[in-house]
Amino acid sequence: MIKIDENNYIEWKNSPWNGKPLGNVSSVDITDFKADSLTLALELLSQFNHKTEAISYISSRINSQDMHLVKALGMSGYSMVEIAMKVTGIISKLKIDNSQFNKYKFIQTSSLSDDIPIIVDFAKKYFNFGKFHEDPLIDRIAAETRNSNMVLDLIKTSKIYIGKVNNEIIGFMILKESDKFIEFQLGGIHPGYRHLSYSFWNKIFEEYKNKGIGKFTTTISAGNTPVVNLYSRFGFKFAQTFYGYRKLKKHY
Repeated sequence: MIKIDENNYIEWKNSPWNGKPLGNVSSVDITDFKADSLTLALELLSQFNHKTEAISYISSRINSQDMHLVKALGMSGYSMVEIAMKVTGIISKLKIDNSQFNKYKFIQTSSLSDDIPIIVDFAKKYFNFGKFHEDPLIDRIAAETRNSNMVLDLIKTSKIYIGKVNNEIIGFMILKESDKFIEFQLGGIHPGYRHLSYSFWNKIFEEYKNKGIGKFTTTISAGNTPVVNLYSRFGFKFAQTFYGYRKLKKHY
């Protein structure tokens, strides 16, 4: 951490998810960045850039309303490569269609399941949004590798739900439970079954409807129009917009 005072500081951590796909390069995420003015933001970034001079890839998501930080990052050599939105839904207010619940088999699986390689393959082939996919200087192979690694790391501590039609996996969702809310971490539907997306998400909401957990949250790419429309259809609220920045020492 670099700290000027309680209101002006920057924190970061190592981010192997980002570094490994780029050839095991050094990589960090800026996890918290606060500044009362553009001058202070630039001073913090100057000190941070000096400390991380040897780091190959640096990334951060910044609240779009924090203009001091947005300007400072742009002036300090960082490029904006994504726009992400945090969405939240209160289950009692979601527009759930009960007629959708019996379209296919919906089960919870484990990290040891034979289904995991198929989920990993999904995450590689069918995802087109996120900080790597939307970055023009990072190639598709690196983006696919990042998604594969993400799945294999998330399943160690998170729950995994899958949908099947005739024993063929058509979609998955990896999520994290807490006492107060559910966080959707990574999920998607096979392109050939996108017409069942609404039904699949319905199944997940129904799973938690009577468990006393009333809130769902996730972060989605603003560029992923079908997913934006999906959450809008359920009645999710768009709570925050983030700009995704990165500094890249070379092209990958």
